[in-house]
Amino acid sequence: PGKQLAPRFQNLLSVCYREAGEDEKALALLDKLLKDGYSYGAVYLNQAFIHFKAGRLAEALTAAKKARALNISAVEPVLLLGKIHFALEDYQAAKDDYEWSIANTSWPVESYYWLGRSELALGLLDEAVSHLETAVQRITEDPLLSDVPVNEAQEWLEKARALKTEQTAD
Repeated sequence: PGKQLAPRFQNLLSVCYREAGEDEKALALLDKLLKDGYSYGAVYLNQAFIHFKAGRLAEALTAAKKARALNISAVEPVLLLGKIHFALEDYQAAKDDYEWSIANTSWPVESYYWLGRSELALGLLDEAVSHLETAVQRITEDPLLSDVPVNEAQEWLEKARALKTEQTAD
């Protein structure tokens, strides 16, 4: 009582606010941390998640890039950058993000789904089918490691296979 929380606990509190849907409280805490000179990757990553969830993609991209720059070996900022790039329809950047994250994660699951979706958007059908097959397999094996349900991954796999079949027929 009467003491200010340490910066890392303030960031943790902002995550709690974010998860409780109190984005404005979370952003206010994060803005204060940054103003006070506490500019760590976790603060920017948290800020990026809030902006992404709210559909403020430009702000999300800026914050995620700052989080990435502060810790170039961290996978979380790259995963979020992939989602942001995909939402911005920058499929090549999303593909690059997911390829990097797969190469730097011990057991990637959902990343294969988004990589396949990016490749599908780019017209890279062989790669898309292969990666969506891996996504379906891994999401089936470890559904708790993915926000994407297996049936959704399966539907996109079937779309990719159908497009590949069409392309082969032409």
